Amino acid sequence: WVLRPQTFIIAGFSFVVSVQLISLGLLAAQSKRYFEELYYAATRHARR
Repeated sequence: WVLRPQTFIIAGFSFVVSVQLISLGLLAAQSKRYFEELYYAATRHARR
């Protein structure tokens, strides 16, 4: 850290980006699941 202080900035930036990518993946998986549930419910309702 003493010799290269930019390492702290790069590590912090990488951590923030990784957290954002993980949460984006979780949100995408959640919205996909909700879409599939609504799609199957709508198609079952339309068949009746």
